[in-house]
Amino acid sequence: MQGRQDKNVIQVLIVDDIQETRENIKKLLSFEEEFKVVGSVGTGREAIRATMETRPDIVIMDINMPDMDGIQATNEITKAMPTAAVIMMSVQTDADYMRKAMQAGARQFLGKPIDPDELYGTIRSVYKNYEPIRRQAMAMQDMPMEVRKTKPLNAEGSEVRAGNV
Repeated sequence: MQGRQDKNVIQVLIVDDIQETRENIKKLLSFEEEFKVVGSVGTGREAIRATMETRPDIVIMDINMPDMDGIQATNEITKAMPTAAVIMMSVQTDADYMRKAMQAGARQFLGKPIDPDELYGTIRSVYKNYEPIRRQAMAMQDMPMEVRKTKPLNAEGSEVRAGNV
C-alpha cells in the first residue's frame, strides 16, 4: 500500500463515461476536506487500471459505460484490490441493477442525480465499514513473505486441509 500523508483523508476514484458527471462529483467532493479525488476515468477498463495505480479507498462507479460496464469492472476491482470499496451509481435504480451491483462486490448504491449529502454520508459510511479490511490488508503486507506462505496447522500440528479440520 502507498504511504498516506494524512490518515483522515478518504481517497476517491471517480468512474463515469460522462465527463460532466465526473467533474460535478469531483466538485462536490472538493467541498469536504476529508475527501481527495485521486483519479477520474471514463471506462471500466480505465477504472481497473486506475484502481491498481492510485489504490483508492473508495471507487464511485457508474453502471452503464461503453467498453466494460460498471458491474464487470467492479467484479474485477474487488478481486484485484479488495481494500478498494466500490459505490455503484446509476440512473437505473431498480432492484435488479442493485442486486447485480451487490453481487459484483459493490458496497452501496446511489441513484443519479446524486444528492450531495447522500454522497458524503455514503462515502463516510462505506469507508468506516471497510476499516477492518484495510487494517487486515496492511497487516498482511507488513508480514514477512515466509510467514504469509506458511500453511496453517491444526491442534495436532498437521497441515490444515479441506476435510481434516
